[in-house]
Amino acid sequence: MHYESLKRGVQEASKIRVREIQEDYPWVHRVLQPLKGMAVPCGFEEIKDRWDEGGGVRCLIEEAAQGTVKLPPRHVEEGEEGIRRDLEALQVIQRMRDGRVNIPDVFRVGYGLGRKGGVKPTQ
Repeated sequence: MHYESLKRGVQEASKIRVREIQEDYPWVHRVLQPLKGMAVPCGFEEIKDRWDEGGGVRCLIEEAAQGTVKLPPRHVEEGEEGIRRDLEALQVIQRMRDGRVNIPDVFRVGYGLGRKGGVKPTQ
């Protein structure tokens, strides 16, 4: 198989998986979209900084407390750490041994995150 074929396959699979996760867990899109352009693996602090910049996660937490979010994260009452736990449970993010956070290619590519030497994100 040619490298370009594999790359396109990963990109297409990622688009499909992103659509599926958005249907099942709409809140995941709200927390991953602000990370677009970042490179993983990275520290969770970097992710929280991005979340703070956009304010979307803060709004998600507030809306979940008010009961206006359909299928909110299970641990949303714990704030950003609870959302991290829920993303790990869904295997959207993975904590590495050194404490950094990684996002599997099947989500990373579709949400526009980079990785040194990895398949480039979809546009």
